Amino acid sequence: MRATRLLESQHRQAESLLGQLRSRTADRKRILNELADVLAAHMLIEEEILYPAASTVRGPSILQNYEEHEVEVPVVARLLATGDDDAFDARLAVLTELFQQHVAREENDLFPEMDRVLGQQQNQIIGEQMEKRFHQV
Repeated sequence: MRATRLLESQHRQAESLLGQLRSRTADRKRILNELADVLAAHMLIEEEILYPAASTVRGPSILQNYEEHEVEVPVVARLLATGDDDAFDARLAVLTELFQQHVAREENDLFPEMDRVLGQQQNQIIGEQMEKRFHQV
């Protein structure tokens, strides 16, 4: 699978989990733990594999993506530590907004550019590396 398609599918998975958390009808603790695991592995493969490759396409502007991760990580940690429903909802809203902005920037700008510049074969190779690493984490 191409790297960009793999990440898009992970984005959809995280969006689904965020939606389940907002619904309050599901097992919040289990879903939150699954979301935290998915986001941690997703960010790791982006930082270890995708962003270094993307820096050849984007140069120093890729550093913004790293910074976005640095902002999201403590929000996830605070959400995991939250027991109060009102605080949980507020922190979930912040995480959702940060995640949506990050996804939009990647899917609307970075991924199309990478698809164009890297070509299908290189994108496929990177995607396979990322998928393998994701499952290791």
